[in-house]
Amino acid sequence: MTTGKVVAEKPKQLEFEFTESHRYHLEQIKLATCDLLDRKYKAGVQAYKGTKLWTMPAARMVENAIEETIDQITYLLSLRQNIRIIMELANEGMNDDSVCATTSRENCRAIWYTITGLDK
Repeated sequence: MTTGKVVAEKPKQLEFEFTESHRYHLEQIKLATCDLLDRKYKAGVQAYKGTKLWTMPAARMVENAIEETIDQITYLLSLRQNIRIIMELANEGMNDDSVCATTSRENCRAIWYTITGLDK
């Protein structure tokens, strides 16, 4: 299997500092990816009775990939819809001065910030 690049690119000059936080974040993503890939691949082998993906005809593989892409779009659009609902609830909660528990407002503000990146 190849990485997809045939010609090596020139290394780009980094214009930012790659911090320890960046390294940690990248490592978490890599660990999660490896774990998820391992589980998904093994489950697929079981579900499809030991199929050997590398022997699948290219025409069938591209059709399967298109179906997976459509599923992904469906999930992403549904997730976006749910995030909008959460944003509305967080916005309502963080701006409701009648709520006595200030921590509730602060929690709503934290949810809002996490989803939107905006303070208010």
